[in-house]
Amino acid sequence: LLKGCALIVPFAAVLICSALVFDMQTAIIVNTIGTAMCISLSYFIGRFSKELTFDKVMAKHEKFRKYFDNASDYSFTFCFAVHSFHLPMEVQGVLFGLLRTPYLTYLASSMLALLPSMMYITIFGDNFDLSNKYFWVFVAVDLMVIAIGVIYSKRNIINGGKKNKADS
Repeated sequence: LLKGCALIVPFAAVLICSALVFDMQTAIIVNTIGTAMCISLSYFIGRFSKELTFDKVMAKHEKFRKYFDNASDYSFTFCFAVHSFHLPMEVQGVLFGLLRTPYLTYLASSMLALLPSMMYITIFGDNFDLSNKYFWVFVAVDLMVIAIGVIYSKRNIINGGKKNKADS
């Protein structure tokens, strides 16, 4: 749970430790619940922050505002795409809380984007065996998730999506 607000603890290290301590099935359950709790904690920090608001953050970093103009139009896919890049979950959680992304949308899209990497890291941590076919299946799925995130981001975040197309 503390991983939700501790940038210095690598996500992969937590997953691997769980796989070392528990049998595979239990490690997957523990890691899934732990990941959901982690991303939820940081989300709620952003969501219920009284001092920190999205507008205050954007006032300091105005050049980034254009990337969030379409966030409310595509909250599920926007959240999925951003999480697909495997940036620090704590920062992303606070950001989506500040954006007032609906919690269940945030949780579902984040977990969907994080699940493949969570699985291959947990499988790897079980016995550090790169010949495990499930490890490679989840690596391949994670690469597809990243590709989807890149394509979506290029079309709808970086290039402004339908709002900029309407201006043309």
